[in-house]
Order: sequence, then structure tokens, then C-alpha cells
Amino acid sequence: MKRSITCIALALALAWAPTASAGLFEDFFQASPPEILVEAEPAKTLPRIQVTNDINADYRLMEENGYIEIGRSVWRGRYEDPKKSIKKAKKIKAEVVLFTYQYLGSESGGSMYMPHPGSVPGGLAVPITFHTYDVAALYLSKIRPEKIGFGIVHRFMTPQEVQQIGTNKAAVVEFVRRGSAAFDADLLTGDVVLSIAGQDFSNKEKMDQVKTDYAGQTVPVELVRNGKRMTLPITVPNAPVVTPSKKAK
Repeated sequence: MKRSITCIALALALAWAPTASAGLFEDFFQASPPEILVEAEPAKTLPRIQVTNDINADYRLMEENGYIEIGRSVWRGRYEDPKKSIKKAKKIKAEVVLFTYQYLGSESGGSMYMPHPGSVPGGLAVPITFHTYDVAALYLSKIRPEKIGFGIVHRFMTPQEVQQIGTNKAAVVEFVRRGSAAFDADLLTGDVVLSIAGQDFSNKEKMDQVKTDYAGQTVPVELVRNGKRMTLPITVPNAPVVTPSKKAK
């Protein structure tokens, strides 16, 4: 019984926590890997919350629009006001919080003795009901312009796809970032990219060399779409101009 009362007291204390605290959004936060964080551009505006009923679809849409995930808070337990996630978003300089939750049900967690008010003796044992939710908040920032490259987010082929295409040196387009070189070249989700400027697309070192050697030039991209080989022109993006900071005199 003492344990039940302790749990209830803790739950009530959390429920009355000040809204300025990030609460469970802080407790269950996990940052993205360092190699992802270096691609993110710190937000220059106050973060906004986007509540979604289909987090997978909206997350993909955010990726297509040039956003990248820099961390997430995910837990199963009590519901938390999404406004509290703003404090965490400000701290990590996220621009958007993609928030979703699902109600899983409730269960009885014992009871709490509530005395009668005033001088009336006695009291009442009030049953306590705990509600359980799945809660998720994804923190997103814009990807740095110099990290967009061709704008192709891809995956490597499965063994079955390798057999169908007939080469190990290819990659499948998962999605294309809007406004990128690949978007302007009309590459589509599901395309199998074989080469760009004659170089193996699945080889990062070769693609980095293509970006250097052909910056600003239009080159052929060879791909397979719906089982048919085709070639499209794509313009290699120029390297972003970096303005050196002024040294203090």
C-alpha cells in the first residue's frame, strides 16, 4: 500500500509540474548520431509544433522539404502537453517538433484516502486510474545547403534487386529532396540509379569527385525505371559559397 501511495504522489507531482519544464520530453530525449547532427542547420526562428495522425507520412514529407531529424523523445506512459517540447526544441535549436500520440487504455492503480473537509471525521478511499499513451516528438531542422548534394536519398539494393538489375553498382532512390538537382532532373522514388557522369553512383568517393570535377555542369545520369534503362540530364550543384568571418581588429 505504501508503494501505491508513493507512486500516486509522484504522478500527482509530475502532473503539477510547471509548464516551463520540458518534462518527459527531456527525460526521454535521444540525440541523432553525430554524423547526422553535423548536417543540420541550427534554427534561426522559434520552433513550432506540428501535430500529426500519420507520423510516417508527415516525417517523409518533412524530409522531402529539406528537413533532417536531430533528435527524438519517445515513451510509453502518461500524456504530456506538446507545448512542453518547445523548451527542448529551443535548447537543441530545432525548427519543428513533429508530435504524435496514441491512447492505449487505462488500468486501476490502487486508491488514495481523501479525508472529509473541515472537522467532519472520516473520509473516502478514491480509486486511481492510470491512462497509458504512446507519445513521440521528433525534432527537425533544415539540412545545411552544402549537405544536400544531388538531393537523392537512397538505399542499397536487396539481393533480389541485384539479380533483376544485373549489377551490384547501383542504388535505389528512396525519395528526392524538393528543389534539388535530382528534383529538377525529374528523378523519382523507386528509380535505380546506375551512374552519374559515368561514375558509379553507389560509390561515395566517386560521387564526391564528380561534384568537384563537374560543378555547375550538366552530366548524364543513367538509371532503371520500371525495368527500362534510360538517361536523364542532371546539373551538378555548385559548391556553396562560404563567406569568411571578419576577424576582429
